[in-house]
Formats: sequence, structure tokens, C-alpha cells
Amino acid sequence: MAKNVWVFCEQRDGEIQSVAIELLGVARELADKVNEKVVALLLGHNVADKAKDLVAYGADEVRVVDDSRLNYFTTEYYAQAVTQVVKANDPNVVLFGATSIGRDLAPRLSARLHTGLTADCTKLEMDEEGNLFMTRPAFGGNLFATIICPEHRPQMSTVRPGVMKKPEYNTEHQGEIIMETVDFDDSKAEKVLISGEYGISYDGEYLTLSPLNEASDPMTAFMQENGYDTFISEDGGQLSQGQKQLLCITRIMLMQPPMLSAATSRRLLIMPDRMQTISLR
Repeated sequence: MAKNVWVFCEQRDGEIQSVAIELLGVARELADKVNEKVVALLLGHNVADKAKDLVAYGADEVRVVDDSRLNYFTTEYYAQAVTQVVKANDPNVVLFGATSIGRDLAPRLSARLHTGLTADCTKLEMDEEGNLFMTRPAFGGNLFATIICPEHRPQMSTVRPGVMKKPEYNTEHQGEIIMETVDFDDSKAEKVLISGEYGISYDGEYLTLSPLNEASDPMTAFMQENGYDTFISEDGGQLSQGQKQLLCITRIMLMQPPMLSAATSRRLLIMPDRMQTISLR
């Protein structure tokens, strides 16, 4: 039987986001209504030390998935982790912040778990039978709709940041910290192209990353000579140089993956704090 109120506790760069703390507060109210537990779900890499803070904010259990694949948010790895842990524990409710991460992750989990999802909620209530009443603005905010999901579990909702009141930090609150293990399927991991504060140089054989002030002009010739340059509109207007490089590398990754040097690949992976990630599918 599904039980307990779970909160996906979003963290970025190892810092718990405010919306996660807000959700722990409303989760406490919901769980007390049916005498169940508040369970925080924390994903990341080297984040286990943050679990005690989630206990202090009211979590009765903190389930931690700590893996290098989760160091930065990628939809597939996070979806795999949350799906496996949720299926194994059968919660009644799972709450997410309505952030860029929550809005990306929650719908995918809803599909994988074959349950409903109510987005951008501003009010949550629960009856004595554990049914969640999820209220959200509708028709441009002119009215509010209350939605229930009586036939499927878990009941899932994303909640707008800044709507719910944060609970007090209480070091006397006791909770259990549980380390979870996930069996990742790397074959389903997203293919990504990463770029940032670096230009692209071409030495006649490989494309390599270089600081912008050292990037070589031959990159432009390479794009033009090999059909990777990009023009837009009928009058021949062009994208910016940076946009053209992104499109160029995208085409290379799709058509000729071995063309990027090993050194470039390593540098792409170890400098994510300076880069944007662009999904290829």
C-alpha cells in the first residue's frame, strides 16, 4: 500500500535549493494529516553530508543516491535514479519544485510511473484517506482548479517556489539517513554537446578546444570548406560566430564522431562549470 509523502530535494552545486525546504514544510502538514512520514530524496555526488540539514528541516527519512553520474543534472540519469527508488518504496505522494529541473524531471517520471502530475501548484491539501488535493491557477490566473488523482499512485505535483512557508531549522528533530543504490543503464544516457568559454581550433586533422584568444582562424575555413557553415534567410544572413561553431560541432558529432580529439573530449567533461549543455536528441 502506498504511503508517506516524498519530496525531491533539488540541489545545485551541493547547495539545497530553497524550494526543497519549502516543500518539506508542506509535506510535514500533509503527512501529519494521515500519520505518515516525510521522506526527502536527495540526488547528487558527494552530497550525503547535506542529509542532516534535511532532517533538521523536518524529514523523517532522507534517502540519498550519491553517484558521480549525478554530479550535474542530466534528465536521463536523474530519471533513472528517481524511478528506481520510487518504485522500490511505493510512496503515496511525490513533490517537486516547479523549477527548470523539476519541470523537466517530473513529467518524465509521471510517464515512467504511469501516474498523473499536476503542475505549478500553489496549494496542497490532503484528506484522511490520503488523497491529495492539488490547486493551481487556470485560465490565465482568473480562477483556481483543484485536481485529484484517485486511481493512481504516487500522486505527483510540482509546486511554485516561494509559495509555501519554510519550516524552522530544528537540530533536535530526529531522522534516518538511508543510502540508496541505483543500477544505471549507461546505454540510455543522453548524448550531449558541451561548449563554453573556449573557441575551436582545427589543426588539419582534429578539432580541439582553445581559450578564445588562442582559437585559430582555420576553424572558419574548415566550416566553409566542409559544408558545416550555416546561413539563414533568403538574403544570406548568417548566425553569430559562436552559434555557427555550435552548429558545426553538432553536425560533426552526428556525422563524424571520431573527429573530436581525445584531449578535447576530456576537457569538455572536466569543465562543466563554464559551459552550456546542448542535447542532441
